Amino acid sequence: MCAKNVHTLGPSKQLAWPLNSALCAMNKSKTIESIKELTHIFHNSLDDMIYGIKQCIESEGINTKDVIVAELFPDDSCFELGIIITKTGKVYQFGYDYIENQEKNGNFTEWHDLTNQWQGTPHSQRIEAALMYHNENT
Repeated sequence: MCAKNVHTLGPSKQLAWPLNSALCAMNKSKTIESIKELTHIFHNSLDDMIYGIKQCIESEGINTKDVIVAELFPDDSCFELGIIITKTGKVYQFGYDYIENQEKNGNFTEWHDLTNQWQGTPHSQRIEAALMYHNENT
C-alpha cells in the first residue's frame, strides 16, 4: 500500500508526499495495465487450463466474457489461484485443481466471495486496481 508519510532515502535525503503520491499513481497505472493484459489473455486464450477455469466460473453463473482477472498464478503443482471481478463488481477468489485430471478437466476446490473483505487480503493492491479498472469501464 502506498504510504503518505515521508520516507528516508539516506542521510538527509527524503521523499516528500507529493513525489510519493506520483510514484503511487505510476505504480497503480502499471498494475492496471498488467490487469488489462492478464484479462485480455484470459478472454482470448485457447489454453486447456484457462478453458477449464472458464468452465468452472460459468458453472458459478458468471459470464467469463465480462470478468476482469485481477490475479491468476500457480500456487502449487496442478493448482492455480485466481481472483476475478464480475460485471456487477463482485470479487471472487478461486482455487483451480487439476492434479487428478487433465488441465481442462479440473475443478474449483476453493470459491470465496471477497466482495466485502478483499481489503484484508495479500492481494488487496491488485484487487483495488482491478476495481478501479472495472469502474472506468462501467
